[in-house]
Amino acid sequence: MILCLNSVGQVIPECIPSLVAFYSINRFRLCSTIAHRIKFLKCILKLMNLLLKI
Repeated sequence: MILCLNSVGQVIPECIPSLVAFYSINRFRLCSTIAHRIKFLKCILKLMNLLLKI
């Protein structure tokens, strides 16, 4: 799991490219199932919720 927050609870900018790269790499793997994509979407939703709270 990629840590997206620093100790203060702020979103680390490097996190988003890392997530995109993580998804792009895994998309080409056989293990990239619907369940895996749902996990990725949940992470994005969490990030969006955190950004809305700022």
